[in-house]
Amino acid sequence: MSFTSHSADRADGCTDASAPLHAGWPAFSAFGAGVSWCDRLGACSDIRTPHVFAALATIVVGLYVDEHYDFWGQMAVGVCVWTLLLTFIHRIRCDELRAALFACLIWVTAGEMLASLVWGLYRYRLHNVPLFIPPGHVLMLLVALYLRARVGQWVVAASVLVAVLYAASALYSGHDMFSVVLTPLFLGALVFGRSRKLYAITFLMAIPLELYGTWMGNWRWEAHVPGMDLTMANPPICVGAIYCLRDALVSASLAFARRRPQRTRQRVAPSATQALT
Repeated sequence: MSFTSHSADRADGCTDASAPLHAGWPAFSAFGAGVSWCDRLGACSDIRTPHVFAALATIVVGLYVDEHYDFWGQMAVGVCVWTLLLTFIHRIRCDELRAALFACLIWVTAGEMLASLVWGLYRYRLHNVPLFIPPGHVLMLLVALYLRARVGQWVVAASVLVAVLYAASALYSGHDMFSVVLTPLFLGALVFGRSRKLYAITFLMAIPLELYGTWMGNWRWEAHVPGMDLTMANPPICVGAIYCLRDALVSASLAFARRRPQRTRQRVAPSATQALT
């Protein structure tokens, strides 16, 4: 399987690897004005159909192996997932996409340690954070970006319908109040965010992933939110809202990376003017 981009002239709008890192990056933000950071990345020629199928197959098979082959199976899955991700990162020519993947990896690693090891919202089978989890999240982001460029706006309406109907059911039964709390956060992201389709796809993708992982026994959510009087299902169906936070943090990181060199140039320009006077 070749990971080399076939678009040497970067017709997809991404910055070529030979150009400066921030050259040609559009204005983007997690919320507010500007062009969404994923408007171009989803259609980037570096994300191809074989990559998406490889990512999905790796996640599905990897969770099976992790459950059935104990510690060494988990380590083997970690090596495979990291190899797949690093191979992809090494071969892509779009610097903007590469930066998004590294930002996702950093935020996810920190989030997993906080949510699982510190807060204790859920526990993995071996009471650790498996090595394949952070890169697995990055592969999910790649799949979501790929789908975003290929599905219609109906996915936004579908995600809202699923979230609202389930939250209403959970509120009535009281068995998953954590999802009831998460639903307004997800709807707020759709209302105020500029990456609505990405958030909707991420939300919907999280549901089968969480159902599969908890059914296999790779991880288990607690019955109550630690430190709060909120019940949780295993899994909380609207946990996709937290996955959307991952995407929003990636967006904010890219926006910060783009603005920083601009602020540096603005500080340098007055100093140069003063030196000439």
